[in-house]
Amino acid sequence: MRSREQRNGRESARLRSAAVFGNRFFAEVVVAVDRLSGPGGDGVTVRMIAADTGLVDSVVRPVMRRLCDGGLVAEPDRAGARSALHYRVRRTPLWAGVLSACAAPA
Repeated sequence: MRSREQRNGRESARLRSAAVFGNRFFAEVVVAVDRLSGPGGDGVTVRMIAADTGLVDSVVRPVMRRLCDGGLVAEPDRAGARSALHYRVRRTPLWAGVLSACAAPA
């Protein structure tokens, strides 16, 4: 169970994410993507991110779409009609800057 301070801290971070990025969950998803992809640049799925953050897929998916549209992550071709998409971080200076902004303490 989360303490009141943890809940307040998480809510504060989400409010800041909304103000800076226009989405309450953007910063949380970016930090999770970076953590899950690791130094080897392993691909991450929406389901992996949702499980890690406790968010639902329908909240994570639009953030991943924005990251793809912005060129921060690459979306590979699907292996099949229903196969999971494994997003790969493009470790560029832009990614480093966005990640830094997302992970910065309030």
